[in-house]
This record gives sequence, structure tokens and C-alpha cells, in this order.
Amino acid sequence: MAALLVIPEIYTDWANHYLEKARSKKRVNSLAADCSDGVLLAEVIESVTCQKIPDINRKPKSPSQMLDNINLCLGVLKAQHVSGLENVSAQELRDGKLKAILALFFALSRHKQAAKQRAQQIQQNQIGEMTPNR
Repeated sequence: MAALLVIPEIYTDWANHYLEKARSKKRVNSLAADCSDGVLLAEVIESVTCQKIPDINRKPKSPSQMLDNINLCLGVLKAQHVSGLENVSAQELRDGKLKAILALFFALSRHKQAAKQRAQQIQQNQIGEMTPNR
């Protein structure tokens, strides 16, 4: 049971690492509360994927504006072929459902790791092509 309590903390630290790397002044304190309006969620996604999410309402006042923000985030992730989001809904994220938030962050972290591995493979292939055969 104690391990389940650590998982949100791990993803909070992971998100804050990327926010810091992107020089954002914002930080995640509570995954459930901080991701519910889509603003900080968008910043995390932007800092992890290096892709801007267009049309985010930076000061949403109504639940429908918050849902719009979250749907924009999910749309960008789906366009980038981030897998594992099939059971994640904007409404669950808006409602602060930790299971949905953790599923999204898990999918995003797997996508980032796969992208890093592809980049390393490309770099190794390029180095191999530049090295003369003896």
C-alpha cells in the first residue's frame, strides 16, 4: 500500500523536473488539483514534448473552459501518437481523478523515453556512418 502512495510523488517530481528544465516558474504541488484546469497540464506537456499547445485559456473561469483546455492537451498527445490514453477522459482529469492523471503521466513518460531512445539510435547510426571502415 505504501508503494501506491509514492507513485503520485514520483510523477510530481518528474513533471517538476521538466517544468524546471523548460524554465517555467510554475510547479506541481498536487497532481489532482493542479492539473484540473488544464493550464499546468499544458505546461507540463509542452515542456516534455517541446511542442506548444495552441489556444490554451491561461485563466479559465468555467468548468467548460477547463474541459476545453484539457481536450486541447489530449488532442496534441493523440496527434503525437502517445499511446495509453484510450481510457483517459477530459472529464476525469477535470475532476482530479488521480487514476486518470497517473495514466496520462505514465503514457507521457513512456512516450518521452521512447523518443529519447529513438534519438540516441539515430545519433549512434550517424556516428557509425561517419566512422571510416578499416
